[in-house]
Amino acid sequence: MKRTASLILLLALMGACEKPLDMKMVKYFITDSDAGFTVTYTNEKGEKQAPLPVVTASQDEEWEMEFMAEAGTIVYLSVLDTVPESFTRVMIYVDGKVYKQGVRNEDPTKPVVVSGTIPY
Repeated sequence: MKRTASLILLLALMGACEKPLDMKMVKYFITDSDAGFTVTYTNEKGEKQAPLPVVTASQDEEWEMEFMAEAGTIVYLSVLDTVPESFTRVMIYVDGKVYKQGVRNEDPTKPVVVSGTIPY
């Protein structure tokens, strides 16, 4: 009987120590590109993806990607414009609020990079 009570107590303590996953909605958002860009990003597991070329016909076209990720996951979004006249705007939203943002500066050879760790 003592063994059964000890086992039940041990299982109850182990269950109490587990934290539920703190999942957040992440949205990558890119706009204001005149002719397209190359985007590199991390996915819901924090894994960096291969560069993806995106063609846009005007500044009005947008690129976005949404996924659920656990708090503490690294988010990373890097965008390199294809034309020097374009000033691309890059944003990362977490749970509907702007978490990080950036805009290309005067040097068209440098990418716009925004990154961080999803807050708890």
